[in-house]
Order: sequence, then structure tokens, then C-alpha cells
Amino acid sequence: QKQNTKTEAITIQGAIEQYRTAKRGKCPKTMQDLKAAGFISRVAKDAWGNDFEFKCPGEKSSIDVISPGEDGEVGTPDDITNYDEEGEGADKS
Repeated sequence: QKQNTKTEAITIQGAIEQYRTAKRGKCPKTMQDLKAAGFISRVAKDAWGNDFEFKCPGEKSSIDVISPGEDGEVGTPDDITNYDEEGEGADKS
């Protein structure tokens, strides 16, 4: 589940990068913006049915994509992201 969610987060990051290229650097505000512009075919959920969140521009990388993980809360240790945080290696399943 974690690896599938991480892969989806990286896919979303790629779609946001394409959107920014097409829109001359402008970030999408929502996942719905990406879908409406044709960069994703559906608004993805993580392995636990939660919505992905993103920050564009990001704080940890150019674009941060975050899954709240199993507990459904962003900002807790089980979050899954498109970037690697220190210590995340021990959490891989």
C-alpha cells in the first residue's frame, strides 16, 4: 500500500509539473484543476481512500505531494510523500 501510494504521489507531481509548463509556471490550485486541464484522468486517492494534498511551490521540493497515510491526518509520521524525508527509509514495507 505504501509503495503504491508513493508511486501515485510521484505521478501527481509529474502532472503538476506538466501543468506548470503548459501554464507558464502557474501552479494548479486543486486536483480538480489538473483533471479539468486534462493532465490526470481522475482525482486519485491514496491506498486508504484519502485525498492527496499538494503544495506548489513546495517546501521540501519544487512540488510537495502528500498522502495523510493510514491515520488520515497530514503532519503525522505515517504520511507518504513524493520526496524522501530523513528516517523514511526505516518505514518502507
